[in-house]
Amino acid sequence: MQIQCAACGAEQKVVNPAAISVQCPYCDAVLMLVDTNWTDTGQKSRLSQGFSQLYRGALCTIQQQDIQIVGRVRYSFGRGFWDEWYGLTDTGEGVWITEDNHEFSIQVCVLNADISFNPETVAVGDEVSVQNRTYRILERGEAVCLGLEGELPKGLLPDEQYLYADGSSLDGQYALGIEFDDDEPAIFVGEWIHPKDIKVHS
Repeated sequence: MQIQCAACGAEQKVVNPAAISVQCPYCDAVLMLVDTNWTDTGQKSRLSQGFSQLYRGALCTIQQQDIQIVGRVRYSFGRGFWDEWYGLTDTGEGVWITEDNHEFSIQVCVLNADISFNPETVAVGDEVSVQNRTYRILERGEAVCLGLEGELPKGLLPDEQYLYADGSSLDGQYALGIEFDDDEPAIFVGEWIHPKDIKVHS
């Protein structure tokens, strides 16, 4: 669909029908969908590309799935930062690819997750079960959004703070993420991916 930037008036194509936050590629304004209108938040965002093999607009193949990267958000956790890339599969499903110090995991949000714990009280070292798989919580903290680009399926703004927790399965193959930026914590599960298993086509 075509939208018009509420800040500069430029038109741009939005390919993600679930987009809630959009960064204007012309003036860097962060727009947010309010009811049915794209509203200027009064904030701007521009992210450096860095040294990642991924970039907005890239078409890549991961686990035999073709994924188009349509957005990215960068978070700081004090000692450094990590990127979360948002992509659409060829069936339109949204996936998140987390990149931290050149380590990747591909994750999907688990709706009505079968969990054995209270996300609000989970602590580092806890072993928890999600969909009959056991994970150990490795980190819990507060992150700051450093910026965003492209199209994202949730409302995000630069400088906002978010609570999070991360974990890994006991065999080290699967990743767990918990985000506390909504009314109820969002739970993400996925697999760790070696960088060589990400094939970027364009």
